[in-house]
Amino acid sequence: MAKRDYPAAGRLLDQLLARDKSNDALWYLRALVFLQLKHYRPAEEALEHALAIRPQPAYWRTKGLVHMEACEFSEAVESFQHVLKANAKDADAHVLIALCYMFLNDFRSRGHMQRAHRLDKKKTKRMLMQFYDTFFKLDPRLSERRRRLLAKKLESIA
Repeated sequence: MAKRDYPAAGRLLDQLLARDKSNDALWYLRALVFLQLKHYRPAEEALEHALAIRPQPAYWRTKGLVHMEACEFSEAVESFQHVLKANAKDADAHVLIALCYMFLNDFRSRGHMQRAHRLDKKKTKRMLMQFYDTFFKLDPRLSERRRRLLAKKLESIA
């Protein structure tokens, strides 16, 4: 199998799941492959199987990411809340939930971002910069000046 051959990985995981449908790790891996292929509904279904077998924070986080990528921000918030129930000091989950709330224009975004920053300043800044690089850096709808200001503001975060 070639490096990053997600369709081949999916076929292999399907074969393994045909023999062992009660293996949560296989369902989780299948969900990750679907996510890489941008197949959001099947990814969510695979995660539902994994969560039904063994609810793990990593599975909830990935389910939140699936919803986030599909622009289903309310559903993503619900998944990230499960992560925070397991560990209220999970800085990643606070950043992700803050970004979802930002898209929902919900005032709770600020509180989660502040908590994330208090918990892990470097990780919060890194995640925000990755978010900027993914969504704003090359966005033609933003002027160069606006992009520079946004990047400068993110860089100034301690």
